[in-house]
Amino acid sequence: MQAEANAGTQGAKGVHNQITKFGAKSWPRILPKMRHWLPKISHWRFMQLDYTVIPNMEATWFIDPPYNNIAGQRYRTHVANYPQLGEWCKNRWGQVIVCENYGAGWLPFEPLTQRRGVVSSYQKSRAMEAVYVQNQDSL
Repeated sequence: MQAEANAGTQGAKGVHNQITKFGAKSWPRILPKMRHWLPKISHWRFMQLDYTVIPNMEATWFIDPPYNNIAGQRYRTHVANYPQLGEWCKNRWGQVIVCENYGAGWLPFEPLTQRRGVVSSYQKSRAMEAVYVQNQDSL
């Protein structure tokens, strides 16, 4: 569902802040899936805060910041200090999953998978996805 929900969210300049015609056409297909899954995750808590003020608690932390490379610069928001974000990630309680592009050095990322698809003006390569996973008990 995530891949479909993201369909067509990039504008002509690659900025992730608009819904394109392609994305709007996907909505009728996505809506029934949302009706199915949303009740199953109604207990989840979503917070739209600066990560530095989110309280530490036992949880599964899925952290997917803008990549620390040119691709990450296409987003409206950015991370000013990746090493600081890395320390924050390592200090979360519970399971921590952090996504990045292969080659990032602010955490010890491991290769996950190579992107599939067509190389285009936006997707210049089949760059390797990378992940950092940590399981930690409450401090």
